[in-house]
Formats: sequence, structure tokens, C-alpha cells
Amino acid sequence: MTGDGLSDLFKVSGGKIVYWPDHVYGAFGDAIEMGNCPRLAEPGSFDAERLRLMDVEGSGTANMLYILPGGGAHLFYNLAGNAWSDAVFTPTLPATTSPSNIFLLDILGEGTACLRWADASSS
Repeated sequence: MTGDGLSDLFKVSGGKIVYWPDHVYGAFGDAIEMGNCPRLAEPGSFDAERLRLMDVEGSGTANMLYILPGGGAHLFYNLAGNAWSDAVFTPTLPATTSPSNIFLLDILGEGTACLRWADASSS
């Protein structure tokens, strides 16, 4: 979450996103609650399978993408591990009942994610 290259722990629940920064060798710092926490879905309809975390703009911090059931996604930029940006709507994703077909991958090898999906329909 912080962009330091270490794997932090994080938890999304009840309108809060909290993370524990990795201090190496299995030690983690105190919990940090991020500001401007987005409402990812209506109460009772949050689906963790629709959530993706990865650097999409090169800052090193983990940005958050929430795939919408009706198509498109909301992108939230991580503001230095302190807060989230307001949602940026990304309309390019098709509607899907299987978000496991949507990937964030560093296809270009530049350290930032590209958005890709596999179309399971046959012609």
C-alpha cells in the first residue's frame, strides 16, 4: 500500500480500508486507516472477487480497481498510503458475471498494470 516494495496486509470492511505496513521478517506496523474510503458497492453486495490492487500509474503504491457487475469499473488512486482519490469511472470493461476473467497485468514490463480480460463467449 505504501509503495516501499514490501507486502503489506490490508482489510476492506464496513466502509473502511485498513492496512498494516510490512516491517520485514514477519513483523507488521500499527494499523493505518486510509482516508476518503470509497463505498465500493451497496451494503450487502460487495464482492471481493471484483477487487483488484496494483500500481497503475507508476507511483509504486497499490491503486484499487472495483469491477462493476453491469460493466466498467471504478478506479481509486492511492494517495501515498494516506487516502484514496475520488472514483474515476473506467467504461471499457464489459459486463461480466465472472470477474475472474479480468486481469491487471504488467504486460509492458514497465512496473505498471494494463487492464485485460478474456471473453468466454463463443461465436
